Amino acid sequence: MHFENNEREIILSVINDVAESVSATRTQLSAAMHTDIDVEEATDIVQQHVNDANAALAELHKTAMDANSNFRSAFEIGEKMRGA
Repeated sequence: MHFENNEREIILSVINDVAESVSATRTQLSAAMHTDIDVEEATDIVQQHVNDANAALAELHKTAMDANSNFRSAFEIGEKMRGA
């Protein structure tokens, strides 16, 4: 599968953002959280980052499926191999 440079950068940026958010939350949970409300707020923030990342990747996937026949073929082969 071949990604254009900007597509690869977008994917890596999303992955990096989510990883940083999860890391920061882990630090907060272990060092700074004192109440259940603190933990719940931090968890909500991380969940929103994950949701945003999923939306960004879904949009990138849709764009690639529509515009790149090589991506579409590779994805369809992968789905068949997984039994989806």
